[in-house]
Amino acid sequence: MINDSYPKWLQGFDDVTDKRVLWDLTKYKVRRESMRGSKMVSGNLKKELNEIEAKVEHFENLCASDPCEENITVLESVKVKYEQLYEHIVQSIHTYIRNCRQYCFGLLGLISAVLKV
Repeated sequence: MINDSYPKWLQGFDDVTDKRVLWDLTKYKVRRESMRGSKMVSGNLKKELNEIEAKVEHFENLCASDPCEENITVLESVKVKYEQLYEHIVQSIHTYIRNCRQYCFGLLGLISAVLKV
């Protein structure tokens, strides 16, 4: 997505002569596109999670009324899909938290180094 857009951005920035301004504009565009893509992925995950939750509820009700082998098997497969998706979301949150923690500790180290000087 960003690789395709980059040449178009440069054409739009033809009038920019200062390399620092060009760099700041490029960073801004990359950040904006990254946020847009992240929101799209997040929305898709939420939608998929809601759909699977609805399927789980449907097949639980179906198994409660007709507990045949086929319904139980389908319910178990849907629950496995739900657990996999949920685990993916949890891993993403853990990665985000770990990255934030590393960033904050890096800032703290930088601040303490500056204050000692």
